[in-house]
Amino acid sequence: MDIEVRYLNENEIYKARELYEKVFSDSKEFVDYFFAKEIKSCNVLGGFFSDELVSMMFLNKKRLCFNDKIIEGSYIYAVATDEKYRNRGFMGMLMKRVIEDKKKDEFIYLIPVNDRIYERHGFELIRESYQHRIDESFNASGYSIEYNFDIMDLTRFAESVIEKGAVNVLLDRAYFERIIKMTECDGGRVCLIIDDDKTIHSIIVTGLKDDKECIINVISKKSSELFYANIFYNLRLLEKPISNVFFKHPIMSYNGEFKGKNINLNDEV
Repeated sequence: MDIEVRYLNENEIYKARELYEKVFSDSKEFVDYFFAKEIKSCNVLGGFFSDELVSMMFLNKKRLCFNDKIIEGSYIYAVATDEKYRNRGFMGMLMKRVIEDKKKDEFIYLIPVNDRIYERHGFELIRESYQHRIDESFNASGYSIEYNFDIMDLTRFAESVIEKGAVNVLLDRAYFERIIKMTECDGGRVCLIIDDDKTIHSIIVTGLKDDKECIINVISKKSSELFYANIFYNLRLLEKPISNVFFKHPIMSYNGEFKGKNINLNDEV
């Protein structure tokens, strides 16, 4: 077989979009945004068969923090192989190349569809998936949702609740500007949970799944995540349909780095 594994150049990104749209069912608005904006922080590794892109993964560069130290990370996203070429070893070739190219202190992680697929390549589970069903009779009195805010309100609040000893995405201005744009193009929103005195208690990030708004992330003190998910849900009951499940995906990292630590990495791209 005439197989080549290499990184795509700028003039080949359209091939990645074609394969992305063939494999995934994201909205056109999200795909447009991703390939106009997010792609700038990604390296795309591709598997080519006779010059045709048949397998790929995106390495989305992330700035993470752990105990006040900045960590360079790569989030493996949109792992895909054209249906005609599956079970031929293409994904294994890509994973091998990613590991060979890994920088000494780089933290590589992903959200697995199936743990066993990645275990054979040296990835270990560092956060279990979990889900909680929302309490539909939760008393949300004294709180309200605020959609109008200054970006710096978000960064200051996030800084105040970051847990020491946990692995976090760097929640700076650039992060929130990006998340606001990304969620808006995919039917979601970013909002605040505030009390009657206008004190911020939580940041809620939502998306759209199966025509229902769903909670993607809750930024608050770790012990309060479910509490504010319940608050948000019950304040939102009179609006458009919303999922009554708060779910977080599992996360795996290469060599199990940071296993046993509190992993506060988010589920968005």
